[in-house]
Amino acid sequence: STLEKKLETSGMIKNIVVGLVIAGLVFFGYTEHAKVAQKDSEIQKLNTEIATINQKVSDAEKLAQETSEQNSFLQARIQELEVKIVEMKKPRKKPAKTSKEKKQDKKKKTNQKVKKSNK
Repeated sequence: STLEKKLETSGMIKNIVVGLVIAGLVFFGYTEHAKVAQKDSEIQKLNTEIATINQKVSDAEKLAQETSEQNSFLQARIQELEVKIVEMKKPRKKPAKTSKEKKQDKKKKTNQKVKKSNK
């Protein structure tokens, strides 16, 4: 009878110890699961931040390319205008006279000769 009581007590103690071990494992598993879930959430947040930063980098590269293209265009335009300025500063040649203007000049010269001879 005392042996039976000892066995019962021993069995109860074993059951309590097993229960505590199981409870500890469940608690440990739950806390580890919570840590993993928290880390997954942090990873997701970081991935979102990375995607945002990558988009900003892409936008900045596109803007830099557009700016570079605009600068090239403006440099070419400046060079064109500088050439025009140089051309405008050169002395101009008189345009060739048309045949009508040549005839008028001849008439003037003839009229001037006639006037001189009349005096």
